[in-house]
Amino acid sequence: MLVVADGELIAFRDDGENDVYTEGAILGIEQFLFNKKWDVDIICGKTAIVTKLSWETLMDLVPS
Repeated sequence: MLVVADGELIAFRDDGENDVYTEGAILGIEQFLFNKKWDVDIICGKTAIVTKLSWETLMDLVPS
């Protein structure tokens, strides 16, 4: 799962529809929760700061 902290990401799809993600956007929720394959290519439209959250990292955040 990716969280855009700053800047801009562009997701290119096979059908030609491109999505632009800006600050605050969260990408890959279904891929994260259901282990689905990413079906887009993502590049920076503007310099971006991105945080990646993996399942293991999330489980480390859960109190014991």
